[in-house]
Amino acid sequence: MDRFELTFKNKAVRIWFYTVFPAIILAIISIIILPNEQHKYVSLGL
Repeated sequence: MDRFELTFKNKAVRIWFYTVFPAIILAIISIIILPNEQHKYVSLGL
């Protein structure tokens, strides 16, 4: 089995950084900024 390379040459790593990473940052920022009443709409299922 080949080693998994955590570099931007790897297509899976690029896709993850372009989609998942910004989504996590936006979710954290929205939870911090929005008032508590709005948290039910931005729930992370916790």
